[in-house]
Amino acid sequence: MFTLPAGAVTIQYALGSHPDGNASPPDYGLRLDGLYTLNTNDIWTFDFDHASSDMRMDLDTTAGTVHIYGTSYGGLDVGTGYDADLQGLWSIDFTYSVNVSVTGVGAPDIDVEVSPEAPLSNNGTLTALFSATDGSVTITNGDVINLEQEMEFFFNNTDDHRLGGTGLSGPETHVGWGWLNHSDSSAHIYDSDWLFTATVVPVPAAVWLFGSALGLLGWTRWRG
Repeated sequence: MFTLPAGAVTIQYALGSHPDGNASPPDYGLRLDGLYTLNTNDIWTFDFDHASSDMRMDLDTTAGTVHIYGTSYGGLDVGTGYDADLQGLWSIDFTYSVNVSVTGVGAPDIDVEVSPEAPLSNNGTLTALFSATDGSVTITNGDVINLEQEMEFFFNNTDDHRLGGTGLSGPETHVGWGWLNHSDSSAHIYDSDWLFTATVVPVPAAVWLFGSALGLLGWTRWRG
């Protein structure tokens, strides 16, 4: 069971795909329907568990910010996998900094809620790291698609959001979920949202020892 260290400011989590996404397989941690086409039947998903993916989340418990970032493999979902032409690696960078509530700090359970009053203030980007085309959709390496909050965002290890029957649960497993818009759409496209699992990235023992040694050294010098 994880207990937040006294005085800790930032907790880092490793993110994974949620096992109960409505458009899986493949499992995913982010879904953006209508990407590039605005067609709600076009489901684009991003597999946080893919071998090429490395997604993280930093929760600053003092500043009250949530930073979701890293790289994820993904593309146009065709039912059992990705379109052969429209898949590759993407960079994701999103920050919640407005209307963020963090409770449970210092306990095994932690709860984050972002209310929807100021969605334009919480935003980020999705950037293509490859080029591809299938004749109707063209992806260019470096394409930047703006993301913005649409409704609430939730993150905790107590609700076990849609984890029933998967073998996963809190307090070890956290779940994040919340709704988004993307810049090639003038309105929210249903099912564009986060849906990921998360586990705490432990601080290496060597770092704690190094920090303790520095603290002891400073205390010794202060005395002398």
